[in-house]
Amino acid sequence: MDFEVLYIWYYVLYDIFAKPLIDVVLKKFPWKEVLAGSFIDRLCYAVIGSAV
Repeated sequence: MDFEVLYIWYYVLYDIFAKPLIDVVLKKFPWKEVLAGSFIDRLCYAVIGSAV
């Protein structure tokens, strides 16, 4: 896949799955922001990597 397509898919996955999940984590554990963000980033990259 082209880099541009992967980039678009990353943000599509991030908007659908990551933002709501990060919001839930931040409401329950406000000090876990960095941890939640890095975990979601890795998850999105893993999904994209498995699709390539």
